[in-house]
Amino acid sequence: MSNLRESEIKRQIVFALGAVLATSLVFSLVFSLGRKVQAAGPTFTTIDFPGACGTIATAINYTGTIVGDFGFSCKTPEVLHGYTLSQGTFTQFDFPGATSTRPLGISDAGDIVGWFRDSKGGKDHGFLLSGGAFTSIDFPGASQTHAIGIDSVGTIFGSYCIGGNSCYPVDQLHGFMLNGGVFTTIDFPGAISTEVWGHDRAGQIAGRYQDVSGVFHILLLSHGSFTSIDFPGAAETAPSWYAFGGINAGADIASGYCAAEPCTNPSPSLHSFLMKNGQFTAFDPPNSLGSEASGVNSVDEIVGIEVGQDGHYHGYLLTP
Repeated sequence: MSNLRESEIKRQIVFALGAVLATSLVFSLVFSLGRKVQAAGPTFTTIDFPGACGTIATAINYTGTIVGDFGFSCKTPEVLHGYTLSQGTFTQFDFPGATSTRPLGISDAGDIVGWFRDSKGGKDHGFLLSGGAFTSIDFPGASQTHAIGIDSVGTIFGSYCIGGNSCYPVDQLHGFMLNGGVFTTIDFPGAISTEVWGHDRAGQIAGRYQDVSGVFHILLLSHGSFTSIDFPGAAETAPSWYAFGGINAGADIASGYCAAEPCTNPSPSLHSFLMKNGQFTAFDPPNSLGSEASGVNSVDEIVGIEVGQDGHYHGYLLTP
């Protein structure tokens, strides 16, 4: 009888120890998984050029090099300077003799495009910065040219206008593609304004257009056919002059949308989004007073602009 009782006690002790170990294992597993999920989640990094009043991040390539612009003064109109941010190091650059320089795109090879404002008539010209050398880009006959995106083989995308020195409001803008020295105009049917940003590996071109009522939408041009894209329920999609949007090799599009009019920047109605496989995901950097995404690389690292609690512009990097 005592042997049976001793065996039962031992069995209960073993069972209890097993339960404790099992509970401990489950707790450890849950704790570990929780840490992994947290570590694997998206992270935001604020981008501020040292000493600048405002900073904007406009594009990022596969290697993680970021381009954008900044201004030292908070006065309007602002004098803009270009920068690159690579491995934590900022480098300022300016088109020679320009009153403002604004880079908008960077290829995986490191070539940069954007626009600069000349010191003579205040006219905007596109530029290419490749191998340390600048080249001016002007659509034939245009009064203003902006280069917005560039791919790995040197095809450049952007916009131009035929109006006066100032092409804003944008009802005179046309999109263009520059390939092998040949310009091709791209206009969304019936639009009063069109700009193009770049293309994916399948050749689909992304950009934005403004309809006859003045509302902005994203466009996708595939094999000669246009598609209009809007963030669900948005008043406008890609409405800002500070950040446009971008498309990566996998056809993911990053941009911004306005939840309600007026769609002006800065505004708490402006939000960033990523469209991946036809699905939209909206996001904002923590504590921002409005944001818009402006570029995305092939591993879905996203850069953009946010308005901070201090009321100033800051660039941001979202790492998935």
